[in-house]
Amino acid sequence: MAMKKRIKKKEPGFTVAEEEKVKKPHHVPIDVYIQEAKNLFHWASEDREGLIAAGLAPGIIEDLPNRCEALSQAETLWYVERNTRRDAVKKCAELSSQANELKRRILKNFTFGFRDKPGLLKKIRNIRREKKKVETVHSLHVLYNVGKNNSQLLTAFGFDMSWLDQAVQTANALEAADGKAGNCSVKYSDAKINRDRAYTDLKKAIDKIRVYGRFVFRDNKERFRGYSSNHMREQNARKVLKAKNAAAEKKETTEVTEVTDAANGRK
Repeated sequence: MAMKKRIKKKEPGFTVAEEEKVKKPHHVPIDVYIQEAKNLFHWASEDREGLIAAGLAPGIIEDLPNRCEALSQAETLWYVERNTRRDAVKKCAELSSQANELKRRILKNFTFGFRDKPGLLKKIRNIRREKKKVETVHSLHVLYNVGKNNSQLLTAFGFDMSWLDQAVQTANALEAADGKAGNCSVKYSDAKINRDRAYTDLKKAIDKIRVYGRFVFRDNKERFRGYSSNHMREQNARKVLKAKNAAAEKKETTEVTEVTDAANGRK
């Protein structure tokens, strides 16, 4: 509850963005982003006077640890919900397969046991047409009731009546799992929205501090470096290196081709 209040309240110079303006994490993993925010807190604290003199609101630096904690908690809740949904979807698929197999097995036996009962056969035909998940749940409950009400016809040829109890149990489990999976919409999850809001809240503070830091220390390379993302620097360095290696490889291939063509008398 404290985390949600923290996310929604206004900070010095900031307001949590409206839904359509909320930023989504990209480029930098959340754990790395939080660590860089903590590093920035210590770095900017050393330059506090100079940054404030340039116009940065004093509370922004001091509030960074709170914003980091809010994002850390929000990310944890989103991680738990995301994995809970994944488990629910997997469980739902397993139960759906079991339910369909049990339904198929019971229907075959009922078709034989009720072969001389037109009314019961009609019910079975209707059940056989039900294919959707919610219809499967309904079908198993109907099969249970039909079976229990006509047990003498079934036990006469050795039908296992425990299948009916199994049908109800499977139907109830499938309905619960399907509801759990359906209620955990990834796109509109409250946990995800809160995580994105917390990220946006922290990003605003980081971006603001970095803008002031790069201005104040524009002529001081040592301090200037602390107001940019080390992760992004490393990423960019890897991209540059990859591009250089690709260019060198292409040049080497071209030279080899030219030498080969020259040796073969081709221009």
